[in-house]
This record gives sequence, structure tokens and C-alpha cells, in this order.
Amino acid sequence: MVGWGNKTGWLPRGEETTVPTILSGERFYTFGVLAPDREFHAFYEKANGDNFLDFIGKVYQTFGKCAIFLDNARHHKSKTVRDAVKEFYGDVILEYLLPYTPDLNPVETQWREQKRHTAGRHQGHTLMRCIKPGR
Repeated sequence: MVGWGNKTGWLPRGEETTVPTILSGERFYTFGVLAPDREFHAFYEKANGDNFLDFIGKVYQTFGKCAIFLDNARHHKSKTVRDAVKEFYGDVILEYLLPYTPDLNPVETQWREQKRHTAGRHQGHTLMRCIKPGR
């Protein structure tokens, strides 16, 4: 019997299937906002100040004036980022949560699930590659 996620099934001996997995070895980062009536997110290869500013620009184009609640990641709090947001996106207010309190940020669970879902859709391994020989 094979199983992945909440799906299980039988597979004839010697037949291969694709198993969705997040074990791709490739990293990506999700920046996102969760609003009462919609959500918005973008994926980047690196979590850094430049990509975060690019994301803020996209948020500003989408939402206009808004407040964004953030964790205390370095790329969220750098002086360069704060100064650029004030200069180019003055109607965007950055508010920071208390350190080490991801439970206060409801978007954390949402993005973790989104990332898992997206990674699983874009990477697949055959079942035989997932099973180590001799087991």
C-alpha cells in the first residue's frame, strides 16, 4: 500500500507512480499578506531586503494604504527597508510583532500550508526513489 497526505492506494508490484513531496532540495520563500476579504502572496528565491521591498511594492499596488504586521526577520526590520518604505510607500505602515511570537501572527500557518502545497505540486519523485534499497 502506498500513501501520501490523506490519500492511500494499492500499486501493482513493479509499477511506478509519482509521489508529491517537498523534499526537492530547492528553497523558496513566501512573502504574503492576509486581509479579511482576500490574500496576496509572492514567491522569491531569497528572503532579503531587496525582495521584501519588491513585495511591499506589489502589496502597495494591490491594496494601497495599509498596515502590515510582521515578524522580526532581519529583512523586515533593516534601516534600509524602513527608510525605503517611508520614502516610496508612505501609506504603508509596518508594525512588528513581539519577538518569538509566531502564534500571534495568523498568516504564519496559512503560508506554511501554502508553501507545502506549492512545493508538493512542483516536485515529484517516483515511489521507488523514495524507498531505500534493502528495506
